[in-house]
Formats: sequence, structure tokens, C-alpha cells
Amino acid sequence: MVMNEIEPDFDKMSKSAVDMGKQYGVPVTDVLGSMRVFAQQGLKQNDVIDRTRTATLASNVTTLNAKEATEALTAAMQIFNEEGDQSMRFLDSWSEVESKHAITADDMANAIKKSAAAAKTAGVTFDELNGIVASIGAVTRQTGKEVGTSLRFIFRRLFSEKGPNALAKINIPVVTDTGDLRSGTEVLGDLAEKWKDMSSAQKMDLAQSIGGTRQFNSLIVLMEQWDEAIRGTNNSLNSKGSAERRNMEIMKTYEKQLQQTRVAASEL
Repeated sequence: MVMNEIEPDFDKMSKSAVDMGKQYGVPVTDVLGSMRVFAQQGLKQNDVIDRTRTATLASNVTTLNAKEATEALTAAMQIFNEEGDQSMRFLDSWSEVESKHAITADDMANAIKKSAAAAKTAGVTFDELNGIVASIGAVTRQTGKEVGTSLRFIFRRLFSEKGPNALAKINIPVVTDTGDLRSGTEVLGDLAEKWKDMSSAQKMDLAQSIGGTRQFNSLIVLMEQWDEAIRGTNNSLNSKGSAERRNMEIMKTYEKQLQQTRVAASEL
């Protein structure tokens, strides 16, 4: 391991791994695998334990396995780090949106890995991105990677190439009076307000100006489902404690109780 501490307490790490295995009913080897990945990022020991606990919980309450959860949390925290000091903040959001929308946490995480950097540059927050991803993915049934690729393209084109000119034609600016870029969510929200009054030809022309010939359908779906995107954003924002609440129910199952017994027996 390559943790950012002079003398890592490996006994504490090992004990934490076993405790997590017993608490969440998962193999200790899976927990140690997550620890290894986070430790290799040069994190402090307490941060390694914190993020490993979240990744392990994620494998219980979402469609993500421990490895996928580790990768997804790493990507989200690297881009949106100031929006959540603890990794549980991100997991709660995925857990809550997954439970209330027709999309999996796996697809959300993969979409965010693909589009987070472009979204952040466009002024879109983590919660807003969750809502946008959910609204598109629930309708198109595309994979998370496909949704993320579409959004990465759309966020970039909002402020470059044909996007700004097409939006200007319907009086939607992409910059403020002081010359600063508006947030992508504000621009898309203004477009959604005008969308219902536009002709089919106008919608197609604008969708292709922003989404190009390959990704225009995602923009059309987003506009048609904008209320769902807002609902997803609000669910993501108001998600504190969601993962632990879902886990309490899961841990009552026979399968999880059996796995807890197995982990406990392995200590003997």
C-alpha cells in the first residue's frame, strides 16, 4: 500500500476490514481489495477506511459491486470533491436516485465517470448531473457509458461551435452581462421552458446544433423529460442517510446473515 502516512497502522486496517466484512456481510477479501485501491491513491489512513466503508456499503445497497463502487467513488470525488467531504454523500445520492427512478446506480456511476469533467466545466453540479443522467437513461435505456458520452458532447457544445448561435436565435444567452459563462443547468432550463412552444423543425435544428448528428436524441429526451431531471436532482440533494436505511432492510435477509456468520467464523 502507498498511504500518505509515515507509519500506517496495518493492524487497524486489518481489523477494520474484518469489522466491515461482519457488519455488511461481504467477504473480507473484497474489503481488502477496495482498501488497496484507495491506499494506492496516497490517501490518509482514515480516508482509506472511510471510502472503503462506503464502497462496501455500496455493494450491498446498489447494483455496483465493490470494485465498481471503488472506481465510481474515486471518479466522483476527484471531480466534485468540494461538494461532499465524505464519500457517503455520493453513495447516498446514487442510492436514493436508483430507488426512485428507472435507472441503476451502476449506469449512473458509469455515466458520471464519462461526463463529470465536462459537466463540472459547464457549471453543472453533482446532484444536477445525477438528475440529468436519470432522466435520459430511464427513457433511452442506454448504458451509463453511452449516456455519459452523449452528455460530455452536449455540455461541450453548449458553449462552443454551433450551440451558442443556435441558442441566441431563441434569445437564450450562454454568457452573463459581465461576460461570465452561465451554468449549463440554467441554459438547459431556459431551453426546456421554450421547448414546448417550438415547432418540430426548430427542435430538430437546435438539437442537432447542440448534440450533433449522433447525440441529438439525448438532448431531445432531456428536454422532454426536464421535470424528471429536476425531480432526480432534488432526490439526489435530499438523500442523506438513504444508503444506511436501505442496508438495514438488506441485512435482515437470510443470505446476508449467513455471510456475516461466515466472516465471523473465519476469525476463529
